[in-house]
Amino acid sequence: MTRFLAIPGPEVAPWRDENVITVYNRAAARRFAFQVPTGSPGTVESGGRPEPEPPGAFPTGYFETRDGILDWFRTDG
Repeated sequence: MTRFLAIPGPEVAPWRDENVITVYNRAAARRFAFQVPTGSPGTVESGGRPEPEPPGAFPTGYFETRDGILDWFRTDG
């Protein structure tokens, strides 16, 4: 997402919820992460916390670095 130059239309989120997130839920995904540009609001580095984003049953975290994501994936919590 650090170089995503398109702006998704309003139909993308409902489609993703129905066609992607349901698959992740059935697969019992434990975590999901996005790497976003430095300074983005809500990142773990700025004090944000990974939380479930319904209909996802797993926490989604927003990180500024790949290493932050990998560290989170390696933890038990």
